[in-house]
Amino acid sequence: MRNYICALILLFLLLVGCCKKSKEGVECVVNTLKFPFHLFEVSVEVMPNKFIYDVGDTLKFRFYSTDSIYDISARRKHLIREFPFRPGALMFNITSDSTYKSGNRVNSVIVDEKYDPVFISPGNYVDFMRANTVYENGEYIFEYEIVLETPGKYLMYHFDRHNDNQLVGKEEDNAIADNIEFEGKCEETPIMISYDLTENANFEEYSDCWEWLDENVYGGMLISADLELRDQYDFLTIGGDLVIERAAPFAFEVVE
Repeated sequence: MRNYICALILLFLLLVGCCKKSKEGVECVVNTLKFPFHLFEVSVEVMPNKFIYDVGDTLKFRFYSTDSIYDISARRKHLIREFPFRPGALMFNITSDSTYKSGNRVNSVIVDEKYDPVFISPGNYVDFMRANTVYENGEYIFEYEIVLETPGKYLMYHFDRHNDNQLVGKEEDNAIADNIEFEGKCEETPIMISYDLTENANFEEYSDCWEWLDENVYGGMLISADLELRDQYDFLTIGGDLVIERAAPFAFEVVE
């Protein structure tokens, strides 16, 4: 009997150590999370998705998720209404002499006012755009278009301000998002956003441009979660906090 009671006590201590109570009262087993944070997946579609475009073509990006949001870390979906996704985009125009300039300055970026777009010039790297998703009818949507006007090679890198605030220690700016309740949420567990491209990112075709950008712009901060890419490209093996797959990277060329 004494051994049985000891076993129960040990089991109880183990459960207390690995579980946190969510605000909805659902037990969240922290040790089963893939990462030390919730990671919400939002799909990003490029239309049309091509390797080469002509001057005058229009490129459209569409961010989409239902309010049944997939959590990559928890490996399950959460029903979450009115989550404040805050996407942004940087557009690098890689020039022939291995320098870069802002793609926003040599092409036309079109964003509907309902997404509350803001264009920042200059940004830390290049001019960038940031906006908000619109939530209606159980769907989160953000769309923007680029009218391609200047030939050259381009790299697109997307981000969410929620992630940026976590990385630079400005968690207080994420208060609205962090205070949203949903079933299965772990208290005191950060939330991060993953913008996942639904089709080909043309990464391998422009790997030399990404490597140059990592070295000269991001200071070696880019890293890949894909083991095959890390085996193939050394510069993605040792990096910082910028996981390239979570930024809907897209590379392409514009020709006359």
